[in-house]
Amino acid sequence: MPDCVQSGSALRECVTSYSSKSILNLICSDSVRLVNGTSLCSGRLEVKTNPSNQWWSSVCEADFDQQDAEVVCRELGCGAPSVLQGALYGDVEASMWTKEFQCGGTESALLNCRSSGSDRNTCSPGRAVGLTCSEPDDVRLVGGDSRCAGTLELKQGDWRPVEGYIWTLKEAAAVCRDLDCGSAVSVEERKESSDRSVWRIRSGCVQSGSALRECVTSVSSNSIINLTCSEPVRLVGGDSRCAGTLELKHQGDWRPVSDRYSDWTLKEAAAACRDLDCGSAVSVEQRKESSDRSVWRISSYCVQSGSTLRECATSDYSDSILNLTCSDLLLQPNISGSSSVDRVSEAQQQGFHVLRDSTFTISCSVQPQYPGGSFHLTFTSSTSALNYTQPAVNHSAHFLFPAAEPAHQGSYRCVYHVYVFSHDFFSESRLISLTVAGKLTVYMQVWKMWK
Repeated sequence: MPDCVQSGSALRECVTSYSSKSILNLICSDSVRLVNGTSLCSGRLEVKTNPSNQWWSSVCEADFDQQDAEVVCRELGCGAPSVLQGALYGDVEASMWTKEFQCGGTESALLNCRSSGSDRNTCSPGRAVGLTCSEPDDVRLVGGDSRCAGTLELKQGDWRPVEGYIWTLKEAAAVCRDLDCGSAVSVEERKESSDRSVWRIRSGCVQSGSALRECVTSVSSNSIINLTCSEPVRLVGGDSRCAGTLELKHQGDWRPVSDRYSDWTLKEAAAACRDLDCGSAVSVEQRKESSDRSVWRISSYCVQSGSTLRECATSDYSDSILNLTCSDLLLQPNISGSSSVDRVSEAQQQGFHVLRDSTFTISCSVQPQYPGGSFHLTFTSSTSALNYTQPAVNHSAHFLFPAAEPAHQGSYRCVYHVYVFSHDFFSESRLISLTVAGKLTVYMQVWKMWK
């Protein structure tokens, strides 16, 4: 009974006899430990300074990064690191480790990592490493372009794929959350050539809030589920979801991103805009705050190599914060047309017909998003190209043509321009085609005869 053990009682004081097919395997480490946490997988990190004695040292957060945390969690038999933050698990009581760990992330033990740096005896209050690892991994996405996409597999004794029958984004959201990814983007069912052993997850069980492993049934099926979760990145504080302060969720913690020690350009910013589905990067600016705060420092070289933002993140303190503006800021404008003789609804705009000599109007409009701006009506035909401009009044503009001529036949498009965030942005409508036929005088004579 874990509650009995955690209360400080000896194992034999917590024993109850019963029958079960579940057997416990333990992985122990005699060189690292997490103390003052809620389980063996959380607490303040301490390292045994010498195998021949029982002296333990805390580790300074400034000397510890994501790769180091992955080694510790693996050494303790836990899952991936989900939180890496100082001052979570009490004040420093042990002496401080005097070297900086330089782990590659694949070592089997922390003390197997290289270490360097000058000796130090103290660490600033609240700056000792507080680490939370996830419970031992039992869910993963494999075969995709990142750890947040691929075939869903679950470990329930053995690793098996999950059956893809009747899965929705609602069930997928639980998986993305367990993987510390963003929201669920897509769920796809893949049919294999033959049946195999898979795990069936009862959707009602997942929706009730139960863990995936509590909702498992073993079945044989050729239906496999592929999931795609978004990367946990956002822009906040701007006038649009595609502009503002860049923040990243990493190890369970949302923090702003800093380019300290690493100059960000539009090339690095493009990765964030792409993850946000916000088009290309327009500007990247550094904002200074009044004091240092917890940030994620992201290596520009790492991002340029094709790695995800989270794979390039290191915990840091800085007063330098990144503001980004991406191009896909504006909603698509609408375009419609009407004539003095026959009004045409917007749904019919693929073929807009007017009579020669009649008056017609091309209207541009956009949903209220930013004040001001202007509309450019572009016209192209086999023989010419023209551009008409009007300011946006109440988020619309109306281009009046007093007499339709054959020269007006061609394609029209509305382009909305607005100046925000110290940059010019534009968004284009779809094309409509205009055909000029007959004569207005003939049309009026036929109308009078019919009347």
